[in-house]
Amino acid sequence: MRKGSAEFLHLINPEGPHDQEGVNVFDEVPNIGPLEIRLAPQHEIVAQITQLPENVPLPFTVEGTHLVVTLPKLHLHAILEIRYQL
Repeated sequence: MRKGSAEFLHLINPEGPHDQEGVNVFDEVPNIGPLEIRLAPQHEIVAQITQLPENVPLPFTVEGTHLVVTLPKLHLHAILEIRYQL
Protein backbone atom coordinates (compact mmCIF):
# COMPACT_ATOMS: atom_id res chain seq x y z
CA MET A 1 0.00 0.00 0.00
CA ARG A 2 1.39 3.43 -0.87
CA LYS A 3 0.59 6.62 1.01
CA GLY A 4 2.44 9.81 0.11
CA SER A 5 6.18 9.20 0.10
CA ALA A 6 5.91 5.84 1.88
CA GLU A 7 4.90 2.27 1.13
CA PHE A 8 3.63 -0.14 3.75
CA LEU A 9 4.41 -3.84 3.62
CA HIS A 10 2.26 -6.03 5.88
CA LEU A 11 3.83 -9.24 7.17
CA ILE A 12 1.74 -12.08 8.61
CA ASN A 13 3.08 -15.02 10.62
CA PRO A 14 1.72 -18.23 9.03
CA GLU A 15 2.88 -20.54 11.84
CA GLY A 16 0.45 -22.59 13.88
CA PRO A 17 -1.50 -25.86 13.50
CA HIS A 18 -3.48 -24.85 10.40
CA ASP A 19 -3.41 -28.37 9.01
CA GLN A 20 -4.98 -30.03 12.05
CA GLU A 21 -8.62 -30.85 11.48
CA GLY A 22 -10.89 -29.53 14.20
CA VAL A 23 -8.47 -26.82 15.42
CA ASN A 24 -10.40 -23.55 15.48
CA VAL A 25 -8.35 -21.62 18.04
CA PHE A 26 -4.62 -21.34 18.60
CA ASP A 27 -3.39 -21.02 22.19
CA GLU A 28 0.04 -20.02 21.03
CA VAL A 29 1.60 -18.87 17.78
CA PRO A 30 5.39 -19.20 17.81
CA ASN A 31 7.54 -16.26 16.74
CA ILE A 32 9.47 -16.65 13.52
CA GLY A 33 12.68 -14.94 12.56
CA PRO A 34 14.99 -13.45 11.95
CA LEU A 35 13.52 -12.82 8.50
CA GLU A 36 15.65 -11.42 5.69
CA ILE A 37 13.43 -9.39 3.38
CA ARG A 38 14.59 -8.36 -0.09
CA LEU A 39 12.79 -5.48 -1.80
CA ALA A 40 13.16 -4.06 -5.29
CA PRO A 41 12.10 -0.39 -5.19
CA GLN A 42 11.23 1.21 -8.51
CA HIS A 43 13.58 4.12 -9.32
CA GLU A 44 13.35 5.68 -5.87
CA ILE A 45 15.87 6.13 -3.07
CA VAL A 46 14.83 4.75 0.29
CA ALA A 47 15.46 7.06 3.24
CA GLN A 48 14.27 4.84 6.10
CA ILE A 49 12.56 1.56 6.93
CA THR A 50 10.57 1.42 10.19
CA GLN A 51 8.86 -1.52 11.87
CA LEU A 52 5.34 -0.57 12.95
CA PRO A 53 3.50 -0.39 15.31
CA GLU A 54 6.66 -0.56 17.46
CA ASN A 55 8.11 2.43 15.57
CA VAL A 56 11.58 0.84 15.45
CA PRO A 57 13.93 1.96 12.66
CA LEU A 58 15.49 -1.05 10.91
CA PRO A 59 18.92 -0.92 9.28
CA PHE A 60 19.04 -1.92 5.62
CA THR A 61 21.66 -2.44 2.95
CA VAL A 62 21.60 -2.03 -0.81
CA GLU A 63 22.67 -5.01 -2.92
CA GLY A 64 22.55 -4.07 -6.58
CA THR A 65 18.95 -3.08 -7.28
CA HIS A 66 17.61 -4.62 -4.05
CA LEU A 67 17.24 -3.46 -0.48
CA VAL A 68 17.88 -6.03 2.22
CA VAL A 69 16.36 -5.57 5.66
CA THR A 70 16.27 -8.06 8.54
CA LEU A 71 13.26 -8.27 10.82
CA PRO A 72 14.53 -9.75 14.10
CA LYS A 73 11.26 -11.56 14.86
CA LEU A 74 7.65 -11.67 13.73
CA HIS A 75 4.97 -12.60 16.22
CA LEU A 76 1.54 -12.23 14.59
CA HIS A 77 1.72 -9.17 12.36
CA ALA A 78 4.14 -6.38 11.54
CA ILE A 79 4.20 -3.50 9.10
CA LEU A 80 7.30 -2.20 7.38
CA GLU A 81 7.06 1.48 6.53
CA ILE A 82 9.38 2.16 3.60
CA ARG A 83 9.92 5.91 3.41
CA TYR A 84 11.36 7.36 0.20
CA GLN A 85 13.43 10.51 -0.24
CA LEU A 86 11.43 13.35 -1.74
